[in-house]
Amino acid sequence: MFSCGSRTLLFADWPEEDDEGKDKGADSSAAATILASGMSPILALIVLALCLGFSYCCCSYMLWSVPGTTLDWRLSKEFVGVIVLPLHSIVAHQSAAITAAGRSEVHRSLALTVGSACQTALLVVPLAVLVGMATDQEVTLNFHPFQACVLLLAALVSSSALSGGESNWLEGAALTSSYGVVVLCYFFSRSAADAAAIGAGM
Repeated sequence: MFSCGSRTLLFADWPEEDDEGKDKGADSSAAATILASGMSPILALIVLALCLGFSYCCCSYMLWSVPGTTLDWRLSKEFVGVIVLPLHSIVAHQSAAITAAGRSEVHRSLALTVGSACQTALLVVPLAVLVGMATDQEVTLNFHPFQACVLLLAALVSSSALSGGESNWLEGAALTSSYGVVVLCYFFSRSAADAAAIGAGM
């Protein structure tokens, strides 16, 4: 978010010193003036708190609507929880990454996509487990074999695509096809509880 919109100067290339050791004072002072003309820290905290509260209300309403959605649309809870909800929550984030990639800003696109995945795997999931323990809710990392295989294959495919240092249309098509296969597997796979609930709702 910072590198794409609100704090682009922090990620820009700053003017370096010349051969005589003197920096370009005009450019540096102008950039410093632009950086100092933003919101005050108190106003920024107020706006951040309001945005977090609004996001919490939207997420709560969306989670409350999941059981009714699964029954009305005859979808499994795993498909909604693994595919629909994550796709809905990161659509704006990933659109910024796609836009950056279209502008040949590969480093920014990778920072948005890979950074988001690392934050989810290393922070959000363990934090959800700790919060579940504190609130006496069953949140564990005991994945089903199919979910563990999907997670492992996704990590391997992503690592093979990023390790080369360059990409082409074939790698993009392979990654998109892999995601489509995972979506189809979750769409057609239903647990016994989901099948019974869908059958009772018919």
